[in-house]
Amino acid sequence: MQLPKGLKIDNNYRPSFDTKVILAHALGNSIVVSILEYFDSDSSFVKNYKAGLGLAHWHGYFNPKGVPQGWFVHGFMNPHVACSSPQSAIYALDGKLRVFSRAQEKGEAFLGDIHVEPQHGTNICFTSLVDLAQFLINNPGVSILGNKYLSLYNI
Repeated sequence: MQLPKGLKIDNNYRPSFDTKVILAHALGNSIVVSILEYFDSDSSFVKNYKAGLGLAHWHGYFNPKGVPQGWFVHGFMNPHVACSSPQSAIYALDGKLRVFSRAQEKGEAFLGDIHVEPQHGTNICFTSLVDLAQFLINNPGVSILGNKYLSLYNI
């Protein structure tokens, strides 16, 4: 990753605290795609990745009953860690690879994942950001800001 040519920033620039988690998801998606390309190059996840997979982060949670088919939730059993910590990135990468592996073992299609960061928020990899927005619009209340749905994960 690099800045666009000609862009100048001052020394006080600081990336988002969530950058490490977001980059861990991007790395995890690349690993998943490299495996799927070998075993199932027609996978929807591979096609969506190549078209530009959406990755979103917000400070709320999905209602577990509203998780779309083919998406796998992980992280809700992890301890709370600061979003800027290396641990948060490790939990993101480890969780994604574990749910992907479980989906493969069960012969289930892996379309994406929802990474719960207890007491912080949610990261989701979706077919695209437009599709995610449409999903949220068409399913009001499936995700809200705050901790309302966090307890439904039986933490």
